Amino acid sequence: MVSGLNDNEVEQLYKNCFTSLVNFLASRFVPSQEASEIAQDAFLKLHATDTTQISSPKRYLFRIATNLAIDFLRKQNRHETAAHTPLTETELVDPAPGPEQDITNKQAYEELCKAALDLPPKCQQVFILQKFYGLSHAEIAAEMGISKNTVERHMVKALDFCRKRLAHHYREDLERPSVG
Repeated sequence: MVSGLNDNEVEQLYKNCFTSLVNFLASRFVPSQEASEIAQDAFLKLHATDTTQISSPKRYLFRIATNLAIDFLRKQNRHETAAHTPLTETELVDPAPGPEQDITNKQAYEELCKAALDLPPKCQQVFILQKFYGLSHAEIAAEMGISKNTVERHMVKALDFCRKRLAHHYREDLERPSVG
């Protein structure tokens, strides 16, 4: 065993935190079934980690779970984008973006994920359900038990927040001279 925690300590942490960890993940990131799987993976990672230098295993566990949830959303978004992208003549004629643009897009996406984590919980949940899961405002309202108008207010707030956090990416695009 690599961990600074013994089996009993991990088991006790599991008993005390599993449900709250699943609820945390389900309220901010992913549906309940995926949240449960991610929480289990987080415990496995914690158990396999040397935690002797970690002051709060519970806090570290939640950070592991948050990172796993973000990775899950990235993979899901990548998979859905690839599966639903129609092939057009323009794509056949024009080359894909170069490596520089790929890096810029990846950095912007990572910053968007980080910005989403900084949103207030309800606003964050609305944003993730709409942007990552594609739910409509009406579906989100029904899922969360709030009005459609409240969903719209949360989305406006989330989009404004994210737009401000990512503004430097768009300014750079506007400032670049066009080629051709």
